[in-house]
Amino acid sequence: MAVNPVRKDSGFNPLRDLSLNGIGPTALYSSPPFQGGTGFSNGAKIKPAIRRLKDLKQVIYDKNWLNKARDFPVYYMYRGVKEENGLRYDITVIPPKMLGEEFTKTQGHHHRGKYGELYTILQGEAIYLMQRFENKKITDVFVVRAKKGESVVIPSGYAHITINPTRKVLKMANWISEKCQSVYGLIGKKRGACYFYTKKGWIKNKNYGNVPSLRFKKPLKTVPKDLSFLKGLMGAGGEIGKHVRFRAVCRKA
Repeated sequence: MAVNPVRKDSGFNPLRDLSLNGIGPTALYSSPPFQGGTGFSNGAKIKPAIRRLKDLKQVIYDKNWLNKARDFPVYYMYRGVKEENGLRYDITVIPPKMLGEEFTKTQGHHHRGKYGELYTILQGEAIYLMQRFENKKITDVFVVRAKKGESVVIPSGYAHITINPTRKVLKMANWISEKCQSVYGLIGKKRGACYFYTKKGWIKNKNYGNVPSLRFKKPLKTVPKDLSFLKGLMGAGGEIGKHVRFRAVCRKA
């Protein structure tokens, strides 16, 4: 018998809940303010790109569950809600489902070139795992947990995944360069990020061999006023100008 992936106590109904606040199979958005606002009414129709379980099968931790599970939509990406000054504003919706023993997550990717990314939580909570791969090994990995109104900067040179660790819908926005390209191959080849977030906590991905211990950072309470660092100016070491250096990307825990 196929496993029902929706948490019984979540009360989540895709057709109903993804229509809330303009988030639906085809949504109507307004131009959000450049600093990550959330109002939508400009009449531009946005059809989401949908990541299904079959798209994530390489990166799922619980293979026993995966072998029995029916395919279903894992998350929805509304790209190009707004474009301004060479940057693109997207919205992603991740329903509160479990992937067997693992909390639901995005597929995970890194950026080709020196591009960073800015995320802001619009609804719910998120965990962002960021890992740096150099010389065929992971040299750094850290985690940021953020809630509504908080922001997280993904430094260039770091692959990242987003996890919904709650029983509520996660809705998040991101600003990214229109020129930035996402690359999925490495995380897929390694069968996921270097750590999985499960009911039992963080579990190392054995496909990576030795990896550093997790570091934990706090999110930003406000969105940086100048987002020009997202246009490929962020160096591999995290240098993004005096206004937002790497040490300020996520505050120390």
